[in-house]
Amino acid sequence: MFNLFFYKNKNIIVFFILMTLSIASIAFRSMRAKDLLSEVYNFVTLPFAELLTGTTNTISSLWNNLLYYNERLEKMKLLEKELEKKQASFENVELLQQEINRLKKMIDYKAVIPKLVPSSVESIAADIVMRSPNNYFPTFIINKGRHHGIKKSMPVIAFQLLRREGHPETLEQVVVGKIDQVTELAARILPITDPDCIIHVKLKSPLYSEYTGFIKGFGSYSQGLSLTNVDKSIDLVGEETLINEELVTSGEQSIFPRGIKVGFIKEDLSDESSNEKRFRVTPHVEYSRLSSVFVLKKELPKQLMKLIESMR
Repeated sequence: MFNLFFYKNKNIIVFFILMTLSIASIAFRSMRAKDLLSEVYNFVTLPFAELLTGTTNTISSLWNNLLYYNERLEKMKLLEKELEKKQASFENVELLQQEINRLKKMIDYKAVIPKLVPSSVESIAADIVMRSPNNYFPTFIINKGRHHGIKKSMPVIAFQLLRREGHPETLEQVVVGKIDQVTELAARILPITDPDCIIHVKLKSPLYSEYTGFIKGFGSYSQGLSLTNVDKSIDLVGEETLINEELVTSGEQSIFPRGIKVGFIKEDLSDESSNEKRFRVTPHVEYSRLSSVFVLKKELPKQLMKLIESMR
């Protein structure tokens, strides 16, 4: 019976089988085409997608780093400002401490002066408020003048630590110069390095203390001072020379009290044909470290002033 049914409907059954196979073949081919297209698409687009993803990640990382460093930079700027404020505060404290130390020294110096300078000589403490930029003919302005009792030609000294090779460091009074011009509240100092500043000095050593001369400047600090009018017949002990011998004020023919340190002999400039000895002298005063001075209220007799003026 089954065979009879198959026989009668064989065309329909064959058609159905063929139709099913055709549909299956078409579906299979369609799936393979889609897979192929997908593979080609992935092959072509995947590198670009990976490149785009990597670039995006890199840009994102760089942006985040930029934001981070910008934030750190802002914090560093704030810290720098705070540091500058603190540094300025420390500098102010340091300047204040320097001023306190300077005032203490001024007080100490004031107490020492009567021991070093004859008690009969009154002194006026003053600060240097201006100095000439001209190194060849330097001048200094102090904050005391006629109102404080200062007059022209009064001697000016200072206290400085003397630093010489082979000698201990000591605090000494040294010659600075003399008052050159005076106003009501200020005065100008003519330094000893100026050719117009002439001071009578003597050798400090007991062996040669009777020998004297006149000091005047060459014009600049680097050139030092000129010592003239020294007796050529000076009797040196053994093979000694006068090099490095110290000079102090003689107290004679001068407004300066006796014994204030001036400098030391650096070089012999004597001429064999001359009847006097001449030397180059290095001054003790260091103008670069000079901030405070003392003006001694002492004046020369008018006749002696005229004599010194005639020697210039």
